[in-house]
Amino acid sequence: MGWIPDSRLQQQLQVMNDNYKSIGIQFNLKEITRTVNKKWSSFDILGQTDVDKSTEAAMKGALRKGGYDTLNIYFRDIDPGMGGVATFPEKIDNDPKNPKLILDGVQIHYRYLPGGPDPPGRFNRGATATHEVGHWFGLLHTFEGGCDGSDFVDDTPAQDIGTDGCPVGRDSCPGAKYPGSDAIHNFMDTSDDTCMQGFTPGQVDRIYSLWDKFRAPARR
Repeated sequence: MGWIPDSRLQQQLQVMNDNYKSIGIQFNLKEITRTVNKKWSSFDILGQTDVDKSTEAAMKGALRKGGYDTLNIYFRDIDPGMGGVATFPEKIDNDPKNPKLILDGVQIHYRYLPGGPDPPGRFNRGATATHEVGHWFGLLHTFEGGCDGSDFVDDTPAQDIGTDGCPVGRDSCPGAKYPGSDAIHNFMDTSDDTCMQGFTPGQVDRIYSLWDKFRAPARR
């Protein structure tokens, strides 16, 4: 379960690079490792118990590579119905033993890679990784906090809830107070993979701002 061939991992990398190319970001693959460990493959990441938390820490403590500027992605059998989860950037000490550094990274359900078993175009084109890496860069959901919430980006329209499918023209926050329809084609919504197309200029600015503030110092 979850044993992914190199060919699909390379496809996933290509999708990520295709999706981020227009904003000047490229990912370079440094290493692939595979581990057989039943506990590590299926611990809970939603309603985490102390056991789940210690299991995650043990897994990442053993497997994580690089500093705070190094993206680590773990493909495993996470919670049903959940495509992935990511840590957000924050100010930390870049000490290899720092618990926050150890836990840093992205987890993706192994079914959600390109060529996965879901209906074609639903969640098997690789956009889940693009979405979760967006969180790793510091982006929030376009529907964060509902109509009166905020993703701290000025050019994403107000949106009440995440998108299911690809309902063109949907406006979950109607009225003059909330101009614009839902950004269903944005990578930080939850639309089908075939529906997602890009990021807004404001999101790009936020990515680079938070990178320079939190992750880039690891290179200095």
